Amino acid sequence: MADPTDILNTLGNYATPQVVLGGLGLGVDALLGQQPLKGQAQLSQMGSQLGTQGQQLVQQGLTGALPPGAQAQLDQQVNAANAATRSADARMGISGSTMEAQQLASNQQQRLAASFQMAQGLISDGVKMSGMSAQMLGQIMQANVQQDDAFVKAVGQFAAGLAGAV
Repeated sequence: MADPTDILNTLGNYATPQVVLGGLGLGVDALLGQQPLKGQAQLSQMGSQLGTQGQQLVQQGLTGALPPGAQAQLDQQVNAANAATRSADARMGISGSTMEAQQLASNQQQRLAASFQMAQGLISDGVKMSGMSAQMLGQIMQANVQQDDAFVKAVGQFAAGLAGAV
């Protein structure tokens, strides 16, 4: 077994300030390892959820499948408008007329326009949510790259210190 004083003497020959500082940086980085940033797991989860919700909204908007509550509201508005049209036309004695049919068709066209407008809103909101998700996940990735850069820098400083000591 080697004499501990020989090892310390040999290390002492290379223990320049550059080696010591580089070794300290490397040691701290090695001890701490690649620690996730505070709140990183929560941010990552939120980013993933935003992305999923954004994709769902875009898909709903593209297919025209509105959320059930929105669809029920549109249907209720059209039914109320149709009932008002039929009632008014009955009072005027023109039930079943071409004019009534045109008004009922107009009510349906207004429903389709409102449905299209809602679908556009869903797509817009979905794209915004997906963008926020990408931004959040990109920031997490950037923080991880910065951690990696710090480790590489510590290794480089240690190696440069050793090269200068030799």
